[in-house]
Amino acid sequence: MATRSRDRDARRNVKTTGVHIRKTDPSTWSGRAQVELIDDALVVVTQAYCHQGHPLVQEDHPLFGGFPGLRLDVKAGGQVHAVYLSPIHGHDEKVGGESIPAGTVCGVACPVCHEELPEYAPCACGKGRLRAIHLSAEHKDAHVAAVCEVWGCARSRVIDEWEVLSEILEAEAALG
Repeated sequence: MATRSRDRDARRNVKTTGVHIRKTDPSTWSGRAQVELIDDALVVVTQAYCHQGHPLVQEDHPLFGGFPGLRLDVKAGGQVHAVYLSPIHGHDEKVGGESIPAGTVCGVACPVCHEELPEYAPCACGKGRLRAIHLSAEHKDAHVAAVCEVWGCARSRVIDEWEVLSEILEAEAALG
């Protein structure tokens, strides 16, 4: 497999000055798009695996703020869509699946073994369930990122050592 050149400086363009993540130029998407963080915390998924241990983050995936995206197969309307999610927690940008209507309950699968990702918990959106993405090849429940199976639902959780990092960030922002 050929490797593509990457803008290694894009990671230096990530600014840390707050809690909400936003692109500095929302009219464009590219591997060089800057992501601005409005606090001192940035949670980036740099490795992810299905429940069988297949890697979901590869260096040749599209970049989000300089970080390679997380690849999933999303099943909707009888089709399988290759979708790349931003690995930056709270940054809901994605590439692929543009034809999927918002609110569709989708199948979420590994692009290698094509098995559905396991259910983790009900989603707070009330329509779908969170699907588990393991943050280590050992696929321990203590190290999980979870995404909702409802297309367009931006709720997600990053769990490490049984702590919900997302909620810690939200609580700190509220105390602000």
